Amino acid sequence: MRSERALLLALVATLSAAIGAPCGAGPNHSLSFEAPATVPTGTVFSVDVVVNAANPIHAFDFDVKWESAPLAWAFLVEPHVEFDDDSALFLTPAISTNQGTVKGVVDLRHGGPGLSGTFRVARIWFFSFFAPAPLHLSFTSGNLATAGGASPVVALKPSVVTIGP
Repeated sequence: MRSERALLLALVATLSAAIGAPCGAGPNHSLSFEAPATVPTGTVFSVDVVVNAANPIHAFDFDVKWESAPLAWAFLVEPHVEFDDDSALFLTPAISTNQGTVKGVVDLRHGGPGLSGTFRVARIWFFSFFAPAPLHLSFTSGNLATAGGASPVVALKPSVVTIGP
């Protein structure tokens, strides 16, 4: 899994070096969650992963952790249509409901220009079990790649979803 992630990000860096594009995502980039404030117990809900990028982004790579893992289980991660341009290069991440982690969420745009501004890159689906309790979501790692290659994301913004009655 890690080697596939590295390969995709290396591909972006190699292609951009060949065309002479600038390198690095820079300080004006962030990953954040777009999540409902509250969800009823016993329901399926989704959380979108959102990028805010000053420079065009061609690839991403992130891992997510949620606290209170028994309260909700992630069961699916899918690419978001705002970023995914081929339905083929999105790597299926490893989901651990016991540890409360999603590892290896990676996608690469190759059919057109990179995206800048604010856009969604992935959607994580959860099922809520117990209430009331907060579900704390955070990124354990996150990288964005411009045409010039990978760069650590400066801002990784957490979120909280309250699971209620």
